Amino acid sequence: MDYAASAADIEAPALLPQGTNSTQEVPLTGQTRRDGAREPRTATRVAVSLAALCGCCTAVFCILAPLAWIPFAFIVWAEHSKEPCDQPLPAWLESYLLFSLLMPYCKTALMRVFCGWSPESDSDPPPRRVKNFSHFLEVLPVIWMLIARHLIDRSSTCKKTSSTLFHFVDWYSWFMLIFISLRFVVAAIGLMLLQVWISRNGDLPEWMQNILQKANAASPDTITKIETVTYDASFFADPSDPNDERPAGECCICLQAYDEELQIKRTQCGHLVHTACLEEWLRRARTCPTCRKDLEEAANEEASESTELNVV
Repeated sequence: MDYAASAADIEAPALLPQGTNSTQEVPLTGQTRRDGAREPRTATRVAVSLAALCGCCTAVFCILAPLAWIPFAFIVWAEHSKEPCDQPLPAWLESYLLFSLLMPYCKTALMRVFCGWSPESDSDPPPRRVKNFSHFLEVLPVIWMLIARHLIDRSSTCKKTSSTLFHFVDWYSWFMLIFISLRFVVAAIGLMLLQVWISRNGDLPEWMQNILQKANAASPDTITKIETVTYDASFFADPSDPNDERPAGECCICLQAYDEELQIKRTQCGHLVHTACLEEWLRRARTCPTCRKDLEEAANEEASESTELNVV
């Protein structure tokens, strides 16, 4: 229940008489937070906002920077791969180009081959072995660049016989090592600032909560695809009978008893919820509040099945 300020709370404070200590603490009852926590300081808000902005810029840079040099790397490999070199730098560059271009399309197949797992839907959580394999794929470019540094250090004549290829691999390996290191440093600083914010204020920033809610929310038309049922008192279980297997007579979200005034929805998994409660819930999550079934996916499947039946 939200805190509502009374008339006494919002009444203007009386003027202090002369000689009274003006530094005396006066409770701001009309502006005090419900949990008694202090309002977040401006400096902390600015620091977290700047960290988030830097994180977004870093994420965009992390995606675009390596991809921007792929065409240039391909040109270097195509023009200088036949030149003599005492180290397999052309083979290294060729394998790295193939890895960078094919990995986005082959990642699922690699997980199926090496981990024996293939997701049935986008909402399936991956097991631990798949997460470990994904972490290995993220570290693999670092290993690749360290191999390049080893080949560069061992080379004695390639700098003269294939100067362009040698300098490109030398420069690119250093660039990627520094780039990947900075990415981890920025991510660590961002997590540290986020932990400071949560420890001081008890929750994520409001703008971050809105982003997470929109990312997990169901589509607006999902609620209209869920069945509406008419209230019938005989349909619900008797609270005094623990062996009654009929559905509970109260909403699992607001915990209020069902009646004829508030509309009721029945999800595809068979659970009952107030329409208003479920609509508000779907703005933050797409799963059933009782069993965590994906309601948007279930509603779309049911709608497509009914369309096919109507066509037949």
